[in-house]
Amino acid sequence: MANETASKVAGYLSNQDSRHQNRH
Repeated sequence: MANETASKVAGYLSNQDSRHQNRH
């Protein structure tokens, strides 16, 4: 369960970072 949550958080942060770079 914890690992799944961590994966989701990591995916969220990765998505935010990707959008930020794309926006820049």
